[in-house]
Amino acid sequence: MKLILINPFFQGIYWAPTMGLSFIADYIKKNSGWDVEVIEPALDNLDKEYVIGRCKDANIVGLSCYTGSRFECFDFAEKIRHLNRECKIIVGGPHANTLDTLILEHYPFIDGVVRSEGEDSMLDIVSGKPYKDISGLTWRNGTEIKKNSERQMPEDISKFDYDYSYSWNYIKDWKDFEVPAKLLKRNHLPIIFSRGCPFRCKFCSANEQWGNVWRGIEPAEMANKMEALVKRYNVGYFRFYDAVFIGKQQKILEFCDALEKKKLDISFRIDIRVGTPRNVLERLKAVGCEVVGFGIESGSDRILKKQNKGINRTMILKTIKDCKELGYWTIGFFMVSMPEETIDDVRMTFDLFEHLDTYNYQFFKIHPNTAIYDE
Repeated sequence: MKLILINPFFQGIYWAPTMGLSFIADYIKKNSGWDVEVIEPALDNLDKEYVIGRCKDANIVGLSCYTGSRFECFDFAEKIRHLNRECKIIVGGPHANTLDTLILEHYPFIDGVVRSEGEDSMLDIVSGKPYKDISGLTWRNGTEIKKNSERQMPEDISKFDYDYSYSWNYIKDWKDFEVPAKLLKRNHLPIIFSRGCPFRCKFCSANEQWGNVWRGIEPAEMANKMEALVKRYNVGYFRFYDAVFIGKQQKILEFCDALEKKKLDISFRIDIRVGTPRNVLERLKAVGCEVVGFGIESGSDRILKKQNKGINRTMILKTIKDCKELGYWTIGFFMVSMPEETIDDVRMTFDLFEHLDTYNYQFFKIHPNTAIYDE
């Protein structure tokens, strides 16, 4: 039996693999007898026709659905259905999480939508469990659409692992190009320590997507994983792709203690909240953290308040100052064209750029499963 997991994105640039697919693939492979394949067309330079052809013998095809590439996802699903009438097509991901019923109403060639985390729900599907008994699944029952109960997310996510073998072809030469030149000489690897975010920014779906909580891998286990990856792949630099790295300060301090004992020759990057205490930043720096990113979004206190960021300009400048004094390379993330934003607000945002080593900004986008979407 064959399961193929695909991020159906064919245009533009993805800087790192869709890590969620490989988490699912590893979990299915370890807990079933299924043959599992992960395909990342944008990273592997594969055209649509070739990837569709790979699905002709699949029993189940799972597709990641993001707001920016949603129509490409649905078009791709329809083409798979024409090629392989017997396979089940399951969609998951941030865009599908709360638009599950609408997706099934509008796209009859999709059999089901997995809401929130995908590992256990997909394992139930490949194990042949009746759809009606699979929590976290919205599915098609003839002409009816059924939405099953929510699946309780496990508190301990240590059982989920990312298998780099699924993406090694395009990850072996991957670099995080936002870091200083001295770090680019090292072998880079993306990694995840946690899931979720306890904060409630109005434009972000992470808090709803992951149940309004932050769950991290056990600190000692995380340090063990990093040590194993250093030995296997000669990694010198890790980029953590967490929604927010410091969800629970005590867990992070325990992680620093565990990592320090390993005495690894590594550097790493994390994304943090403005307002992170200086003592926590000092401890992280001592065990190899060289780069910090901030989701600042705006330099205007008025806009920050409207978006429920929970920070202000004074806090932003204080955290950047702390990081610079401790020797961090700093990266800022910003958005412009947010609701009710004025030119003066934008100028206040741009004025912050000079305080950072590097930055990037994008136009504000509305995503489902957010307070601003509901508004």
